[in-house]
Amino acid sequence: MTSSLSKEELINLAQNLNPFGDLKTTISIGDFSFTFCNLKKEQKDFLEESYRGFILEEKESCIKVETGKLEKEIEREKSDFDLLHYDEKSFLTSHYFIASREDNEKKCKLQFVENNEKYLLFAVENFLRWMISELAIKRHGLLLHASSKVLDGNAHIFLGNHEAGKSTAVSLIDEGFTIADDVVLVMFKENCHYAYTMPSVTKFVQNEKEIGKYKVKAFYKLVKSNENKLKKLTKPLAFAVVVSSVPFLVSTNRHHYIAKNLIERVPVYELHFKKEKGFFKEALKNL
Repeated sequence: MTSSLSKEELINLAQNLNPFGDLKTTISIGDFSFTFCNLKKEQKDFLEESYRGFILEEKESCIKVETGKLEKEIEREKSDFDLLHYDEKSFLTSHYFIASREDNEKKCKLQFVENNEKYLLFAVENFLRWMISELAIKRHGLLLHASSKVLDGNAHIFLGNHEAGKSTAVSLIDEGFTIADDVVLVMFKENCHYAYTMPSVTKFVQNEKEIGKYKVKAFYKLVKSNENKLKKLTKPLAFAVVVSSVPFLVSTNRHHYIAKNLIERVPVYELHFKKEKGFFKEALKNL
């Protein structure tokens, strides 16, 4: 563990909460909704502006997230995050926040350093990714480290390691519109795989009218190259690409079965591309 907090300190923080205020707002992504409670007005307003198009009325099915003040930054060594599990509670910790959830996901808490909007957004965004990654797997879906562009009504999903060019790839495709540039939610519904629009809290411009779900056309593992070409991957390689793109590893191997189902239904390609406009059209000529 690279965090300076002990097991006892983490559990104590999860049990004791110092709320910011008495306001709340609900963020909904795909089928998953989270009501963040104990907010101050400026925090509520900031989240509703940042997640515009994903703010809904609270429903009974919403997961309640109690927020509270973290008095100071957490001393750490090298890692950005720690994933920990103690006494039927899971924790996600970073310099600026501590998130906790019980195994049934009904009780969640998010504590973060106050008076910095970047810390608030960092805490909420990573909490959502952590929770949705777990919840999606339980409903035959995956949260993937990926970008996605919708062309002719279908989602094309670009996978790759850090700095492989996921955001660059979608930015270089003029046609269609971007629904994700860092993580994308893929769910299996109605005998099809669908990609869901993710909140634009990073770079791309988002049109609220384009928020929704789109049938997945194909996956592409990005490889920077001096040419633009596609190569269909064998199923073992395709499986490895998809599984390695799950950002939060879990204690179950259920995501393996979901990935196997996915590659049986959706093609996975290796996409060699040059950093230039029109690369995708040229690469598609190989098919």
